[in-house]
Amino acid sequence: MKEIYVLSSFLAVSVVIAFVFVSRVLAIDGVNPNLPLLFFAWLSSFPPKKRIGFRSFLFLLVVFSCAVFFMGKFWLPEIIILDVVLFICFYASKFLTANWFLDFLIVQIAAALIFYGVSAVVVRSPFAFPLILLEMVYGIVISLVVWPIARKTIATL
Repeated sequence: MKEIYVLSSFLAVSVVIAFVFVSRVLAIDGVNPNLPLLFFAWLSSFPPKKRIGFRSFLFLLVVFSCAVFFMGKFWLPEIIILDVVLFICFYASKFLTANWFLDFLIVQIAAALIFYGVSAVVVRSPFAFPLILLEMVYGIVISLVVWPIARKTIATL
């Protein structure tokens, strides 16, 4: 029963994040934090005993992708690329340092660089490193603000 509660909570959060991401509510000077990347990097870096399963992670990615697609249809190629990058990061995070916060930062930075690099090649979007760096710094600042809440959430799981 507890797993259903946790999954449904994460499901609701992923849909809210999709809405906030597409609506660009938190954008500052054209820099929109990649909240989906932060959320799924956070899920990927859970301690081994608290980590969600493969199917649950995949289900959350699919629901998030559908929510973004219905809110802003022009994101389809980028969302597919983001899903693949996050899915790879989910598996790669198992082989990191086992320090939850450090793993979270590593996954967040690596996923952002890989996502924008692959998007630049596949979708031919510009790879503006200064803007990507600003977005990563903005994401890290948001992560530091939200980290105490996230840590307490994990402790209750």
